[in-house]
Amino acid sequence: MKSRRPDGRMGSTLFVIALVGVLIASPETAAAQFGIAAGANFENLGDLDATMSDASFDRATGYHVGLFFNLGAGSFAVQPGVFLRDFGDVTLVDDARSRSFSMTSIEVPVDLRWHPLSGVPASPFLMAGPVVGFATTTDEAVEDALTELTLSSNVGVGVEIGLSNGGLALVPELRFTRSLTRFFEEGETIDIGGVDFTPVDVSRQSAVMLRLGVRF
Repeated sequence: MKSRRPDGRMGSTLFVIALVGVLIASPETAAAQFGIAAGANFENLGDLDATMSDASFDRATGYHVGLFFNLGAGSFAVQPGVFLRDFGDVTLVDDARSRSFSMTSIEVPVDLRWHPLSGVPASPFLMAGPVVGFATTTDEAVEDALTELTLSSNVGVGVEIGLSNGGLALVPELRFTRSLTRFFEEGETIDIGGVDFTPVDVSRQSAVMLRLGVRF
């Protein structure tokens, strides 16, 4: 198992903090519509192929919660946000052995939204965009195998339901996300039931997310 530089995780954290600061401090954000959102995520971390045997992650159910800023008017909008994502109880299984751990991530999505029927009380929309994430876990052995920064793609559908003339709205969404970079690094060793497991090919994470937002 490799030894990480002490500033590796700190550098990733500072990158996320700086990105969030730019989003919040930008002049456009001052006129943005603010919102909060939460929901459930149904995770599929896939399989790990190793030199001697294979292992797979059991599907897990977690949650996410955060805030967003809606920038734009009419049919198109940009919606950056900051979310805490809990992957739930993650279990890595190899034959009769297993290792369970919890995993969370600070994520910064930047959604591009298109409202084909803007200006109506219930406005459906399509969205897509990138997500920058910083995953961590309290399991030290698994922590060393996690990549320091991840990039995912995000697509989905939703509807914006206006509740008042002042801008208050409910925003239910269905999202599909898939990592573009790996959550676990190739060549890192993970202990499973007392046996060192070194993956040589790591599949990418995907998830279905149900979310309900409130925009003010």
